Formats: sequence, C-alpha cells, structure tokens
Amino acid sequence: MTIWEQVQSSRSILFLNLIALASALIWGLDVRFFLLFYWLESGVAGIFNVLKMVSVKDPESAGSTKLFLVPFFMVHYGIFMTVHLVFLLVFIGEFSVGMSAISYVVDNFWVFAFNLILLVSDYIIGFLGWRNSMEDSSVAGLMFRPYGRIVAMHLTLIFGAFLFYTLNSGRVFLVLLMILKTFADIRLTK
Repeated sequence: MTIWEQVQSSRSILFLNLIALASALIWGLDVRFFLLFYWLESGVAGIFNVLKMVSVKDPESAGSTKLFLVPFFMVHYGIFMTVHLVFLLVFIGEFSVGMSAISYVVDNFWVFAFNLILLVSDYIIGFLGWRNSMEDSSVAGLMFRPYGRIVAMHLTLIFGAFLFYTLNSGRVFLVLLMILKTFADIRLTK
C-alpha cells in the first residue's frame, strides 16, 4: 500500500489530528497540549489493543498464549507509558515556569475532554469494524502494534527537546510532533 492509499484510508486520523490542532489554536494552547494529548492517545490505543488481544479468536492465540501475552503487554506498555510521562512532566516544566502539567490539564480540561471524546469515539468505531473483520487476528501480532506510537513519542521528545533548546522555539517542536504523530497514527496504529 502506497503512502497515498494509507492517507486515503486514514481520513479519520487526519481529521482528528486537524481537530486537535484547530482546537488548540482556537483556545491558544501550545506544544504542551499536544505532548500531553498524544500521551493520552497512546494510553487509549493501548487500552483498545488489550481489548483486541482479548477478543481475538485465532486458534494459535489460545488461552495460554493470551494468559501470558495480554498481561505482559499491559505491564510492558504501561512501563513505557510511565517512563514517557515522567520525561514529559519534566519537559513540560521547561515550557512553563510555575505551572505543573497537572494544573495545565485542569486549566484546559474541556479542550482535553472534547478531543478525548472524539478520539475514544473513533477508536470504538474502529474496534467494532475490526471485530467484524478480525484483521490482525493473532495476539502476538497485535501485541507489537502500538509500540510505533511509543517510538514516535520518544523520538519527538529527544529531537524536539534538542530543537527547542537549540533554536529556543516551541513551534519547531510542535511541527516535529505533529509530523511524527500523524505518521505514527497512519502507519502504525488502528
């Protein structure tokens, strides 16, 4: 499948990313919003991946395989998410003197809630479509799907932090984040 075919089949992903960008611009939010929201999106992706792993009906994904791989995925993915959150909280402190990430989320709760409702709705629709077609029908295959998001998040933090400190520009960081996020969303998830 070419990149153009992937873009065509991923219109909802592009639409949701544009909605997130537009809502952040409308309410005057910055790169902190996207960093935190991408982390939340990755959590939602992990939750729906667990649902897929549990729902798979492949004979090779019998009970004992599921009993091992599902909890393993939850712990392993959870560790990556936790480590990323720690780095994220430290990095967000660099963007906002005197404002923690938690107070930032509380202050912008409705923007996060609006975008999260759209995201979860899209994942529910995607999950129901997946259940009907049972694509990616092995637990082992599903286990690795969301890790592309983790790689994109870590690359964004590493290169974005470098660019932020080198160029002293949150906008360059934001552009890098949106490109990597959209690429990961289209290419590696759903």
